[in-house]
Amino acid sequence: MVVNSSIHALAIQAERGLKRVEAAEATSCAARAELSRSQRDKEALGMVVRHMADLKLDLKHQVEYLQEDIREKTRIFSQVVEEAKVKIIEDYIASSRFDDMMVGSYRWGFKLSRWMIRNTYPELDISAITTSHITQEMAAAADDDPDSEDEAGPSGIIEVPSEGEEDVPPGL
Repeated sequence: MVVNSSIHALAIQAERGLKRVEAAEATSCAARAELSRSQRDKEALGMVVRHMADLKLDLKHQVEYLQEDIREKTRIFSQVVEEAKVKIIEDYIASSRFDDMMVGSYRWGFKLSRWMIRNTYPELDISAITTSHITQEMAAAADDDPDSEDEAGPSGIIEVPSEGEEDVPPGL
C-alpha cells in the first residue's frame, strides 16, 4: 500500500504540476498576445507621431509662406496707399475747390493787410489799393513785374470776384 500511495501521490503531484504548467502556458500565451498587441500599438503610435511631425513641418512651411505673402502684400498696399495719397493731393490742387480756397485766403489776407495799414497809418489814403478794380491786363502786368524774388513764379492769373464788402478782415 505504501507503494500505491507513493504512486498515487506522485500521480497527484504530476497532475498538479501539469495544471500549473498549463496555467503558466496559458498565461504566457496571453502575455505574448498582449506583447504582440502592444508592439503593434507602439508601431502605430510611432507612425502617428512621424505623420504629425510631417504635418507640423508642412504647417510651419505654410506659415512662413503666408507670413512672407502678408509682408509682400502689405508692402504693395502701402505703396498703393502712398500713390493714392499723392494723386488725391494732386487732384485737389488741380480742383476748382482748391482754387476757390486760395482765392478766398488771398482776399482775406489782402483785407487783413489793408486793415492793418489803415489802423497803423491812419493818415495814408489806401482807397486805390483794392481788388475790386483789377482787370485782366493789370493782373498780367503785375504777374510779369514781381515786387520781390519771392513772388516770382509761374504765371497764373486768377480772377478774383468782387464781393462788394468793406475791406475788413472777418472776425475783427
